[in-house]
Amino acid sequence: MGIALVADASCDIPQSMITDYGITILPVTVLTDQQAMQDTRDAATTLAYYRDHLVDRGKKVTTQPVTAEEGLKIIEDQCLSHADYVIVQTTGRHRSKTYDNMNEAAARLNQKLKSSGALKVIRVMDTRALFAGMGVVVAHTQALINKGLEGSEVRRLTNLVADQVHTFVVPSDLRYIRERARQRGEDSINFVSAFMGKALGITPVVCGHRERNFPCAKFKGFSTAVEATLAHALRQVDAGQLASPYIAVSYSGDLQDLNVYQGIAELRARHERKQIRLLISTMGLAGATYLGPGSFSLGIACAENAWSKPN
Repeated sequence: MGIALVADASCDIPQSMITDYGITILPVTVLTDQQAMQDTRDAATTLAYYRDHLVDRGKKVTTQPVTAEEGLKIIEDQCLSHADYVIVQTTGRHRSKTYDNMNEAAARLNQKLKSSGALKVIRVMDTRALFAGMGVVVAHTQALINKGLEGSEVRRLTNLVADQVHTFVVPSDLRYIRERARQRGEDSINFVSAFMGKALGITPVVCGHRERNFPCAKFKGFSTAVEATLAHALRQVDAGQLASPYIAVSYSGDLQDLNVYQGIAELRARHERKQIRLLISTMGLAGATYLGPGSFSLGIACAENAWSKPN
């Protein structure tokens, strides 16, 4: 038997990777004006949801993580028949209760397996990452599994990569983020900053690194900010600063929209030359619900640099 990888739906990786390697997805439930829908990383369903719901800031949209009971059943039904070691990876514990819920599920299931004499174990990992950043961690983990490493070694090496993951986010509309934050009772982006950003055409790049989220750069216009973020990633590649060959890009819209960026073409060229492994995917509903339609995320595991601290 072998290792099964389980990831929550907040991770941004291509649907083909999930299918090809049998990665199990923990669904995130999205409530739109109390109408529930589960995100299981299906791109077509996600795009339809963007179109029908996210464009309206007036709708109340919230997310609910998988419960401990639901997580336990998913592992039992989808993993234990073919794996004796299960690695569960969640988005940062400070952003979601998925980690706590899956820890509870793992504790209950490990006790049950021990009592039955089954030589199987479940381990839960907080990736400390979001969106495309979590995608890097999941992809790197799967690559280590494919090499035939033991479960404990996979977890050790993955933790080293997770510690260097930077998640860069370029929001399409600051007012959208403010409204969603207000609905959750947060005040992370106040009205003045949202209004001024819109009025002046200023777009921030927000970095998530080691459980901290902060603006690391700002640019005139969304497209300029995206291109600058891609250029920043390319600089890390060319400087040999990567801790993982995987770079993940996600977008809460039609992925064809990304083809206008020179940075995407250059990352694809590096991918073709096997300098990196580029993953492009539709942003999950949890990320899109928070950031809004048309937002961009890039995940990269690299040494600390000028964008690793607030600016």
